[in-house]
Amino acid sequence: MTNGIPRHADADYRVIFDTANDAIFIHDAATGAILDVNRKMSEMYGYARDEALRLTVEDLSAGTAPHTQARALELAGEAAAGTPQLFEWLAKDRDGRLFWVEVNLKRVVIGERDRLLAIVRDISERKRADQQIREGHESQKTLNALLRLALEDLSLEELLQRALTLVLHSAWPVTQGVGAVFLVDDNSGELVLAAHNGIDRHILERCARVPVGQCLCGRAAASGQMLYCGGIDERHEITYPGISPHGHYCIPIVAGEAMLGVLNVYLVAGHPQDIAEEEFFGSFASTLAGIIVRKRAEQSLRAADEQLHEQATLVKLGQMAAVVAHEVRNPLAGVRGAIQVIGRRLPLEGKDAAVIGEIMARLDALDELMKDLLLFARPPQVRPVRVDLTALANETVALVSRDPTARDVRFEVEGAAQTILDPQLFRIVLLNLYLNAAHATHGGGIVRTVIALGDRACRITVADSGAGIPPDIRDRIFAPFFTTKARGTGLGLSTAKRLVESHQGRISFECPPGGGTIFTIEVPREQAGTKNA
Repeated sequence: MTNGIPRHADADYRVIFDTANDAIFIHDAATGAILDVNRKMSEMYGYARDEALRLTVEDLSAGTAPHTQARALELAGEAAAGTPQLFEWLAKDRDGRLFWVEVNLKRVVIGERDRLLAIVRDISERKRADQQIREGHESQKTLNALLRLALEDLSLEELLQRALTLVLHSAWPVTQGVGAVFLVDDNSGELVLAAHNGIDRHILERCARVPVGQCLCGRAAASGQMLYCGGIDERHEITYPGISPHGHYCIPIVAGEAMLGVLNVYLVAGHPQDIAEEEFFGSFASTLAGIIVRKRAEQSLRAADEQLHEQATLVKLGQMAAVVAHEVRNPLAGVRGAIQVIGRRLPLEGKDAAVIGEIMARLDALDELMKDLLLFARPPQVRPVRVDLTALANETVALVSRDPTARDVRFEVEGAAQTILDPQLFRIVLLNLYLNAAHATHGGGIVRTVIALGDRACRITVADSGAGIPPDIRDRIFAPFFTTKARGTGLGLSTAKRLVESHQGRISFECPPGGGTIFTIEVPREQAGTKNA
């Protein structure tokens, strides 16, 4: 007898055994040892028959829970007890390749001896097809959720943050739950961090702005091609000591010929590159690009409506300012002159002299208000020339330092750049920012100006060490006549905004969690109608 099979039947048994389309194992029911295998087993696993008889189930399994020797023995025990077992198993061949099989395990009697018969079918293709169906379903769910987000009344910033959270926490593809969205700054051409989730503070600091062509995200933006990396390599130009191991997909966000930004997704280090994942992230980025274009169009229409309304208001304000200049300012000068004459006739030490002084101060303040009103309503024509911004900032600092409210403020100016703008108007912009910063620090803090020259624009940041702008008034600080000062006109920041925009620039602000306020001015390196002489 062979393995419990009579010798006269052995030849017929072997023919049937070896022509089966499934791999067949015969195990000892008591010990689990492999007693025999068929030819299909050798083809499937890569072992000759005599080699297979020396193997254990552990040698033929992935070895990770639940596909371990211990679990195999449990299933064998249940089958040996008379309960057939049908289960899927992650198998391993001679070369270490993992593949899925379906195992039908039952107790049989062969040659009057109890054996375990394992019929094993390779279901890799079926599992792959099932996985593709699941992946397609999950990707469609995520894309549908993104499209639903686009219908909500959200700002672009809110939408990007929620879209990022959506893609990072979908059931598939599996990411580290960490990532970011960068948008291209039209003025500087750099990538600007627009949304992030789980990003380390070191990276937040270093990747707030990324030049196109630098690091993985910059390279993806420069090439317009998706980039993959399985770990931190030489392309990670922005790094720091102790950075956690990870990989990336960096996906360009493109609408037509326009590069809008980059979607950055963190992967577990060593995560394999996957075509299906790349196709999904490409679809997600394309859908996001369409949403960004639509949102920006909506914002542009809204801004145009607001600008038309603002222009209409400014026309009326300009008309009123002309009346004020003629009907108030000129008589005001006459009144001031008369009061001054009266004041000279009074004794210097008398009480009336102090009253005259107070009247003169109030008249001067009213005259300054008239000047501010005229400047806001009818700003002078821009006369651009080449200007050294560092010198202009230092000159303005010297001017502001004479003000009693800023005498104890420490002003710092860093960086250097030259550009084309109107120095007189821009001095007014800086003057207003410095006075506001000095007021925010209660006359005793630090105001730091940083000047930088980008490919397309000059950037000036003015940061103070104050408490920051309260959240409930942040949307009004550029509004005309809005002020938190006891005697402020509320025209300083609104005038600064008008003058920056007259240079085709823009001004914005942020209030970091640690306190303080940072105003950022960006103006093109070349003004319209000028030459870089």
